[in-house]
Amino acid sequence: MSDKVTVIVDGKTIKDGKLEGGTVYVPLRAVGEAIGAKIGWDNQTKTAKLDT
Repeated sequence: MSDKVTVIVDGKTIKDGKLEGGTVYVPLRAVGEAIGAKIGWDNQTKTAKLDT
């Protein structure tokens, strides 16, 4: 079972944060957009990348 949590990144509230087993999970795209990062995905290596 997970609980919804409020996550704030650089003054911006990130929706859909959750606390599960003592770990906070947030959507990576939302965090990247909050910090103005370029968001990428390498399908071959299954790797997400944020570049500022």
